[in-house]
Amino acid sequence: MKTLKKVFIVIASFICLNPNLLKSQVNWTPHAGNPVIGGDFDPGAVSIQRPCVLFDGDTYHMWYASVRSYLVAGTPMQLNCMGYATSPDGISWQSVKPAAIEPSFDGNAFDQLHAGQGWVIADQDTFKMWYWGYNPSMGATGLNSIGYAWSLDGSNWTRARGPGALGSVYDLEMAGLPDSLGLATPCVVKTGDIYHMWHSQVVVAPFLFRIGYARSPDGIHWTKVNGAGPNGAVVDWGPPGSFDQLSVSWPAVIQTVDGFMMWYYGHNGTRSRIGCSLSSDGILWNRAPGLDESEGCFGDALGTCVIPVNSQYKMWYSPENSDLVNLAFSDRDTDVEGPDDPAGPSAFSLGQNFPNPFNPSTTVQYSVKEPCPVHLAVYDPAGRMVKTLVQAFQQPGRYSMTIHMQGIPSGIYLYKIQAGDFQAAGKMVKLD
Repeated sequence: MKTLKKVFIVIASFICLNPNLLKSQVNWTPHAGNPVIGGDFDPGAVSIQRPCVLFDGDTYHMWYASVRSYLVAGTPMQLNCMGYATSPDGISWQSVKPAAIEPSFDGNAFDQLHAGQGWVIADQDTFKMWYWGYNPSMGATGLNSIGYAWSLDGSNWTRARGPGALGSVYDLEMAGLPDSLGLATPCVVKTGDIYHMWHSQVVVAPFLFRIGYARSPDGIHWTKVNGAGPNGAVVDWGPPGSFDQLSVSWPAVIQTVDGFMMWYYGHNGTRSRIGCSLSSDGILWNRAPGLDESEGCFGDALGTCVIPVNSQYKMWYSPENSDLVNLAFSDRDTDVEGPDDPAGPSAFSLGQNFPNPFNPSTTVQYSVKEPCPVHLAVYDPAGRMVKTLVQAFQQPGRYSMTIHMQGIPSGIYLYKIQAGDFQAAGKMVKLD
């Protein structure tokens, strides 16, 4: 069981990025020892795809989609499930539970015959997973729905029944896609009290998809948010000649200081590539700086997961047409400086931002005396939170955070910190 302190480290990695410094996201170096998960890793799996990885400070956790053989009413069938593995370094993996989530085999459940392609987040002391399910009784226009489960150890999961078809938490009716073939490959990020979900909309079999978006206050009750694409998609196919001109799917999103960053699978009809896009609100997406429109940012791969660890981004991915998991690295640019004094400061503190007044960015420094959860955020005069800057378990040290306020009205704002029992606030003024 991973404590609140450790899972906060995962969240810290997600929020300390600056999307204005992302050219490195088009320069990836595959690990020389690939694959990190080979064909003999899980002998019971027919295939392994779409890893989802979290890092708690000393252990990497991976949940991976796999296909396994099951006997259903006396007939052998190959069905989707989710496996679980851990690693000390993200390279050498040990299977913990090859079938952590399996099909329910319940005719009244949306995941009767398939339960896979899941995405996991660490939310305080709980692992939460959203995954794809299938029940043949739902008919040709309702093949795929998304379900939810939770776990305290990553291995043993409890399903939570949702308001959607046959207990799913998100279905075609909610997604406004009654004529679609289904939903798949959810990816969820939590910011404050809001859950954000990006998912693949199955447009035409076998591989034509768009990416849709929904929000939830609890991870179970979801509301579709329309984008500018067909059927409300937030990421649509690229222009002719682009790497994603016929399909976009398999979203993998992390939170940034100014919004979100997404890696996704694109297809042009003959080959697949990985693309990278940026968004301030999760709805309007633009390609990352330096992205080659015809090549994307990475090669033939699908089912990626990217997390920032120290000075690098790490990507685990499934090479297309293989049953492996590979690893790649990219340099990380960030506007957050880590502890600069190994001995650590003698007291907690929060400095005055500089410059002040400012437009559009300013910097604030703070000190952490002892290991503890840290929450730093910006509020408007009415006390409404405008932007979460840090929500992480941090080690002793002096930290510097650049606050980007592009697109936020001018005025007086407060920035507040809570570090363990220490609380402090400062006032800053944004000018036009």
